[in-house]
This record gives sequence, structure tokens and C-alpha cells, in this order.
Amino acid sequence: MKRLFAFFLLGMRAVFLHPIRQLFTPPDRKGKAGFLRSYAPEALVPATVQDRADLVRFTGCVNCGLCDAVCPLVAKLPPSEWRGPSLFALAYSRASPLRLHAPQARPGRRSARGRLRSRRASAGRGGRARCRSRIHGMTAHLPAATARGRALERDLAAIVGKGAVSCEPSDLWAMSRDCWPRALLWTRAGKTPHPPDVVAWPSSTDEVARIVRFAAGNGAAVVPFGAGSGVCGAAVPTAGGIALDLKRMGALSEVDLPRRFAQVEAGMIGQRLDELLEAQGATLGHFPSSIYCSTVGGWLAARSAGQLSSRYGKIEDMVLSLEAVDGTGEVLRTASGPSAGPDLVQLLVGSEGTLAVITSAALRIWPRPRAQWLRGVRFRSTEAGTSALRALFRSGLRPAVARLYDPLDSLLARGGTGGGQMRLPEPLRSVVAGARTEALRFALRAPALLNRLVDTLPPTSLLVLGFEGDGAFAAADAREEGELGLEILAAEGGEDEGPSAGEKWFANRYAMGYRQSPLFSAGAFADTMEVATTWDRLAGLYRGVREAVASHAFVMAHFSHAYLEGCSIYFTFLGLAGGAGEGDLSLAESRYDACWQSALSAACDSGATLSHHHGIGLHKQSFLPREHGEGMAQLEALKRAFDPHGILNPGKLVS
Repeated sequence: MKRLFAFFLLGMRAVFLHPIRQLFTPPDRKGKAGFLRSYAPEALVPATVQDRADLVRFTGCVNCGLCDAVCPLVAKLPPSEWRGPSLFALAYSRASPLRLHAPQARPGRRSARGRLRSRRASAGRGGRARCRSRIHGMTAHLPAATARGRALERDLAAIVGKGAVSCEPSDLWAMSRDCWPRALLWTRAGKTPHPPDVVAWPSSTDEVARIVRFAAGNGAAVVPFGAGSGVCGAAVPTAGGIALDLKRMGALSEVDLPRRFAQVEAGMIGQRLDELLEAQGATLGHFPSSIYCSTVGGWLAARSAGQLSSRYGKIEDMVLSLEAVDGTGEVLRTASGPSAGPDLVQLLVGSEGTLAVITSAALRIWPRPRAQWLRGVRFRSTEAGTSALRALFRSGLRPAVARLYDPLDSLLARGGTGGGQMRLPEPLRSVVAGARTEALRFALRAPALLNRLVDTLPPTSLLVLGFEGDGAFAAADAREEGELGLEILAAEGGEDEGPSAGEKWFANRYAMGYRQSPLFSAGAFADTMEVATTWDRLAGLYRGVREAVASHAFVMAHFSHAYLEGCSIYFTFLGLAGGAGEGDLSLAESRYDACWQSALSAACDSGATLSHHHGIGLHKQSFLPREHGEGMAQLEALKRAFDPHGILNPGKLVS
């Protein structure tokens, strides 16, 4: 009987865990048109100036990972199995520029520009524009321009110029949501419930101020938009109005390594900033998993954290001063050094565009590390691992990386079998590949059973540990700190597994965001919840959330962003959504909401904060009073003071 049960577990792991593991395996990202640098449009050479002007409009891509599944803007992809990370990367690929066409267009018979004109003409005839993805044959309805939008477009053109404002259906659609998984369910169903009236691309703080003053005088909402990688709905324009895309404000105006600061505009894409700083021997030390598709302004708006936060801190620890525009159109510039009284910088950081539009920031930078030391350490259980993690940080060491995975996440981090790739013989490999969608659906119909199955896995947990060195003896310093860390962990029961696990994590550290598409295509949803608490409450938080969500979704977790006082837990939920129809969308939303209501309730009951680095947005707003209590009245007073007309990102954080 035991042997039969063992074979059953192996079969379940092959059928269920293999496709789940595949979601976290990155594509080959180095040899395909060099897209890692494609977020700097000036570095590429489009076919024609007109093509470039058309493509620039699609910088509203939210990196949702759905390009190869349901994105209604994609009609032609590179001639290979590779699908890339985002519409934006595809748009600026030298090898294969983006192609659009209306349903009646015949691909290959007209130029991209001709198909674009056809689509615009059909949109101008009234109703809603329609674009079809040739990948899966899905037709999505793009929002048509409204009379209010056209009026706003004419007025804003006088401020930013005709080429920097648009009511085109594709532009409205691109700015209608961020990477909130609930909004990705809308995308899959072909719905656009919250389009803006118009999109504007300001190029300076002065233009932002003029737009905000105009909006205040005309009662139009203003929703700042970075790169759309937020996962909480903070950039969803629920009141329509003006979507203020800041990516044209992407300059790095000053880098002063001796004084340890850099002045950068809010629209700068994270990866581009890191490349520019690297050229001068510097680093910000901020590496969120969304670095290829998130901006400095978005980081500041949501209190972002990078993967090396234990060494460098979160974004609020890096910001020295801000330039921002409040709800009256006045420009605020905070002191560039220490100042007396309340800290206005920290008042604006994390406000998600509700108090002011951040346009520029001075950030603290560091010398670029010259050496890196990485290790994997095994513990007999998750509880033993968290205890060791606390001892490590209370010893005074500051590792750059300290990520502890629970048993299932440890299995995935090791490659599915404890080492290397999972190997299945033919024809079983083909059967598993063909059954992947149905296997996932079947598994997610009974999440409680699947979670109990996971509990039968070996209880060991993997800790990825890393140190950096940046001085004259960088390698020796990193190695010495690492070996001291291993001694502390060994005293807590940790076993050194060598560098392979750490090196594998580092090579794949940005992979997760690029593998959502198969899940959503299969009628499922994927989401993450990052909550944090003190060390003494950590175990209760982990157990409480897993138990609360077990009947709604498949759950795994890792512990990261550790500090002297406590730690963040990063939960991953995989749940069954449904089909792509309208009725299925309502069912999918109800399942998604039920999962999150249970998760957030459990987190609050455990004494955790609602968010460590993703922000609040629409997603967690209803739970904010539970965290702030009577302080909500003060937050509302701040909102009235900074934004007396209530036009800045209305409906977020406070009423």
C-alpha cells in the first residue's frame, strides 16, 4: 500500500507540479533582439519615423505576460516559439516590430501602417474598435473615444502638443488597467470596464503642473501611470479622466557617486536606470522582480522593495528628496538634505498618486559591488529556517540576499526533483505536456486536496543566502561574511548545500513575471500577497494564511525582505478562474475575491501589515481601516489639503 501511495505521489508531482514549475522557468532572454535594453527607445532604430510614432503609443503595456495568449493588440509575434515578456518589448524589437490589424484586414496584404489606419478608421465610425489576436483567435473590444475625451484631447494638445495626447482606442485600452490579476481576468474576457477619457504624455514637470491645473479647473480626474506593473489596481482609472503617462520623463540628469546621490525623473524604467548607473560604477541597490517594466515613480508611489532590500533597504530608505505636483498644480520641492519637522518626503512616498504626482527624485546610490558570494542552506523545516533567519539578522550581519522557501517552493527552486530538471521518458513527457491545461484545471478544482498533497512532501526548506563586497578586498570581504553567516546558520541546524542553489536563483531571479500566460489561458488565476510582521508572529501568520486560503487556491510561500525586527512572507496563490465568457468572468471575479478576502482577513487577524511593497490600490483598500483605525481621519485630512478638488487618482487609499 505504501508503494502504491508513493507511485501516486510521483504521478501527482509529474502531472501537477511539473506544469506549475514550468510557470517559473524563464525563456531564453539573452538572444532575442536584445530586448533587455529595449526600454530605451532612443537606443533602437525603428523602420521609419512614422512607425516609431505609432509604436511609442504602446508603452502602456503592463507586462502581464498575456501577449501570447489573449492580448488584443498583438497580431504577429516573432517566428519562433519564444514569446518574450511584454508588448512593449515586442514593439521595440528590431527583428519583429508590432503588427496590428482590424478583423477584416488580411494579414500580409497591407503594411502595419495601413492596418493601423484601417483600425483607426473603423474606430472613428462609432461604436467600439475591435482587434483580434491571431494567436488564439480572441476578439477584444477596445474602448471608443467619447465626446468628453475628444474635448479633453483638444484642450490638452495646447499644453503638451498634438503628438503627446491621444484618444485612440488602443491607447485608452493600454491605460485602462495595470498588472492587477483581477484586471487580467477582464483582459482575458475581452472587457475594459474602466478606460480613461484621454491619455497624455507630458515631457516636463511644468507640463504636469499645467495639466493638473487644467484638470482641477475642469473636474477631470488625473491618474499617474508609470509602466503599469503594479499588481493592486492602483493605476486603474475608475473615474475616467486623464491617464498621465510619465515615461517621456525618463532622464537621469545627475550622478554624483562621491556624494552618493543621483537625480532621476519619475518615468525612468528600472533596468535602464541600473544600466546607466553601472556605466558610472554605481548602483541604487534596488532590484524588484519588475525591474524591466517598472519606473522610479511607481516604486516611490507604492513603497517598493527590491530583492536585495536586506542590504540596501526599501525605496523609502533610498529617497533623499522629491519634486512633485499637488492637486492644485503647485510644484513641491522638498529639501535635499536633513530638515527639521515632519518629513514631507515620507509623507508622499507610498501615497499612490493620491496626494501629488511625483515627477523627479534624488536617490541614494552606492559603489557597484565587485564581488558576490551565494549559497544554498537546507533546514529540516520551515520553522527551523525562520528561527535561523532571525538569528542571522540579530547577529548584526547584513546579507544582500536571504530568501527562505517553504517545502513546495524549495522543490521548485531546486528544479522540481531536488536537483536539475525534471526528466520524464517519452511518451509520458508528451502526455504530460498535452494534458497540462486539463491537469491544472482538474487540480485547482480541489485546492484543499492539492494543498494536503503538498503537505506530504519532504518538510525541508531551502535558504538562499548572498553577500556582496565593494571595496579593495571585495571578494575576501563577501566570502568572510558568508562563512560567518554559515557558522550562525549551522548552529541553528542549517546544512550548507554549496553555491549551486544560490547561483540558480540569481540567474532566474526575474523569471516569475513572464510565465503567467499559460495559467490564465487554462482558465486559472495566479497572484501574490506580500505581508510582513514581527518575528514572534511570523509562524502564526504563515499557518493562518495557508489555512484560510487552502479551500480557495493552491498556496506556496517564501520568506524574504528580512530585517532585525521581522520579515515579509510572499505567498503565491494559484486558483481556478473559469472561461473567458461574461458569465465566466463574474464567476472568476467572485472566486478571486473570496480567495483574497480570506487571505487578507487572516493576515490582519495575525497582526500583519497589509502590504510590504506592492501597495494598496483598489485591491486592499477595504482593509486599510483595519490597519490604520482612527488614523484614517488624518489620512483623509491630508488628502483634502494636498488635493482639495479630489482629482488625483480618485477612489484610491481614501474616499
